[in-house]
Order: sequence, then structure tokens, then C-alpha cells
Amino acid sequence: LKNELGEFEAAVIKKFENIEGVGHQNAAKKAFDKDLKRVKKEVLEIANSEIGFEAAGMMARDSLISLGESSGRQGTTALLNANGLPAFDIGAVTAEEGSGPIHKRIQKGFDSVIERLDTETSDMILVGGGWIGGLNGGILTELSRSYTDTSAVDFAVSLRKAGMGDGNVVFLKPEKSMLTADPRLLTEAQTPQVIEDISLYEALEVARMGSSLLHVGALELALRNKINLNLRGVETPDFPGTTYSVSEVPSEMPFKTVATHPHDTLYLDISEVAGEPGVTEYLGKVFGEAGISVNDIITEGNTISYTVALPPDEKDIKDLREKIRDIQSQLASIEINGVRRDIETQWDKGNMANVSIIGTELAQQEGVMAGLCMALSSVGINIDQIAHTKRQARISFYVPHGQRQIAVQALHMAYFDHAESFQALMSDTKKSAKSLFAMD
Repeated sequence: LKNELGEFEAAVIKKFENIEGVGHQNAAKKAFDKDLKRVKKEVLEIANSEIGFEAAGMMARDSLISLGESSGRQGTTALLNANGLPAFDIGAVTAEEGSGPIHKRIQKGFDSVIERLDTETSDMILVGGGWIGGLNGGILTELSRSYTDTSAVDFAVSLRKAGMGDGNVVFLKPEKSMLTADPRLLTEAQTPQVIEDISLYEALEVARMGSSLLHVGALELALRNKINLNLRGVETPDFPGTTYSVSEVPSEMPFKTVATHPHDTLYLDISEVAGEPGVTEYLGKVFGEAGISVNDIITEGNTISYTVALPPDEKDIKDLREKIRDIQSQLASIEINGVRRDIETQWDKGNMANVSIIGTELAQQEGVMAGLCMALSSVGINIDQIAHTKRQARISFYVPHGQRQIAVQALHMAYFDHAESFQALMSDTKKSAKSLFAMD
């Protein structure tokens, strides 16, 4: 393996000699060297672990791998071949020219590559590139830095259309499953539980609340194309992990998970235009044209607040906030039904955090809000805003950013760590309330 990677490294560095300018050559070499060191470390760790595609329940002819960087793609192909697993690097995929949804264009790119594959590659593991060539850098804001997740589903869609593979995707990641809460937010005495099954719809709610296990774009594509997903740990491939299903999967838990994420909030004073028809349509169009995905829209009398989840990458946060700044400028003076009006805006940057409980089980429970408020008030947290989805698969509320970890700990303690005690407390409280409000 080291020899294969060494030959690959030498071949790439030789190509840098064609770059004009010593400064540009050195910059390219430095960037490549940094990336290759990371790739070497990752693939060697995998080689030294007990991972195997047969152990992970995959046959070579039904498998594909989608990686983020070309060096990772080629290095992994070399790794597989060196260990006796036939693999084929399909090369860089370029999205089709023209307009339209980016994923449709990417899938066309994969389609065109797969059409050119010959029969000799049919029994090989196909290694595809998550980095999509031919697109401007702004695409990263749309796909975020987890473009590999989305490309893997794009890849699977194209393979299924070509009659290859079973249309399912297995993700091998450092995390071996989804949990009832992010363990980094819990106390040492708390232990999150493994979520064995979750629907793609529920997983989308979790992803929109800030989970980075699987990218929201990948989940949307999988749901739209009816592709089941599976998340497993790269070091524990025999552990079944979490299955993301097209259909809903009920459980005995009160809900699936507690999720939290920092948000920016843009408050709009609509007192001057509250009576005008088409105001909310106009405002929604402004956010849509800016390419901003709004998490919750909450109306409070003469104020509408738009909450936007912050991406994990600092560069993406900067790009997102540039767009919000542009929206503020647009809303300073708008024309509604032929009359020009001013809308005052107030922008809270990262001061609020969304905390959500997610799971279709919520629809079957009575007094959920009472339990939430009791658990949070017991640790001194006052809920700011509440949003509840129509399908009753998510209840979200906003708290000061500094209290989000305590909120997660309190909810996990109430519903998972000490579930029986908390339910008994809620039952006693309900009995007392019924006695107080009893009517003859």
C-alpha cells in the first residue's frame, strides 16, 4: 500500500511542474502534501482495522465508494486493490451544464460516466468522486462540506437506473449509529441510547436541527428516490448501526432523539404592512431567492422571526451571513401592492439555539408540552419560542445559546435516563390537576 501511494504521490507532484509560476507550484504542492498526509493516515487506519466489505454485508459487485477528494479516491482504490479487492476509480464527475436543480445535474454526470463503463468493471467496487468538477465554489454553501454524502446517494440513484446494485447506501463513518442525544452534550453520568431504525422523514428533521451524521441533501435525495440508507462505524462494520428507512418505524421510546443547534434569527417588524395581502409570500420569496433555508418561521403579533441554522464550517457561516445582510438591505424598502413600505429588521447572531425533540411517537403522547416545560423549568430554563410540525414529528423551542447543553441534559434525563420516575411524576401531577379542575 505504501508503495502504491508513493507512486501516486510522485505522479501527481510531477504534474505540478506544468503549473506556471514557482509560487503557484509551491502552493499546490503544499496543499496536496497536507491533504495526502490526512488520506494516508485515514486509509492506513482502515487497513489496520478489521473492516471488510464481506463483513459489512456487501458484495463487491454491489458496492460503491464515494469520497471527497481525488487523492482520497485514488488512494482508496489503491488500498482495495492492494488487499485483493477489485476496485475501479470512475474518475472525476462533472455536472451537466445548464440550469436546474444541482442534484439532477450531478446525477446526469454520474449517468454519463456509468454509461461508459464496460463489462470488465461490473464485478468491481466502483469508487466515485464526491468532489464535483465544473461547478463554482458557491456550490459548497448549498451542499455544505458534506458533499460526499449527497454524491453517494446521487451515485446510487444513477447505478440503480443502470440496473446495478440494490439501490441502498451504506455509510461508513467515525460514528457507528445515531443516538438519543449527542454524547458530547450529556454529563458523564448519562448514556445515550442507540437508535436502530429511523424514517428518512424523521432523519431529515434531525439533520435540519443541526445533526451532521448524514447531510440533509443526501437524506432529501434518498427520500425522494426511495433509497434506504444505513450508517455504520468504520471501525465496527459488523455493528448494525442505524437504518434510515423510506417508511416510518415506530418504537417504544417517547421520541427518537434530542437535537440542538445554534441559529441566527432575523426579526422583522411588519406592523406597517400586517394588513396587506401577500406579505408573507413576498418575504418567503426573498429568502428563497437568496438560497437560504429557513428552519422556523414564527409570527408574534407585529413581528415575524425567521430562524436559520448555522452550518458547522466558518467559511459557510460567513457566506450565509453575507446573504442575510443582503436580505436586510432589500427589506429596508419594499413595494407591497404598489405602495413602498419600510420594514425594520433586528438580527441576532448566534445568540439563540434551537432544541428539538424528534420522533413520530410524539403524535401518540398526551401532555408532551407539559412534560417539556416541567423538565426545563426545573433547571431554570425559560422557553422563548415554540414550533410544532403538523405531522407531530418534531417540537422545537428556542433558548439562549448558553443554556442549550443544560436543556439537552434535562430532557434526556427526564425521558431516557430516569424515564419511569419522570412518568410517575407526570402522572401524579396530572391526577392533582384533574382534581383541581374537576367540575360537577
